[in-house]
Amino acid sequence: MTRCQKAFENIAAGRSLMALLVLLCAPSVALACDCVSWLPGPHFEEGIDRVITGSSAIIEGEIARAMTSDGQPVAVRASHVWKGPNQREFKVGLVSDCSTVLDKKMVRPGQPIRLILFGGPKIYEANRCTNFQGTMFNRAIDMRLKKLQAK
Repeated sequence: MTRCQKAFENIAAGRSLMALLVLLCAPSVALACDCVSWLPGPHFEEGIDRVITGSSAIIEGEIARAMTSDGQPVAVRASHVWKGPNQREFKVGLVSDCSTVLDKKMVRPGQPIRLILFGGPKIYEANRCTNFQGTMFNRAIDMRLKKLQAK
């Protein structure tokens, strides 16, 4: 291999590397939901307060109909409205990349559920960062809701 061929290979490799770096560093639309971690600590309580304050509705009820593959939202029959409009049924759909998919793989008709909802009033979002977050999160939400009810 001549010196000229080696130089050409080095330039080609350098250009390939540069093209890869440009692609990796180029700004793009975010396609993933970025949830905060619900770990114990000083910010946990503040985060719970922000969730409750920022939500449009917090309901307990049962699944009337799961989401369908053609985009029909889930229907939830409310048995208790902690926050939000006092209505019998809430439609919960896919509003953003943070929406929880409440399809037949996740829920079934008749299943009891509590949801923290955003948006509305026609279609609400059950954000995956604030629903189905585990026991510690659920207990903290329960405590806050009971305090709100006592006021």
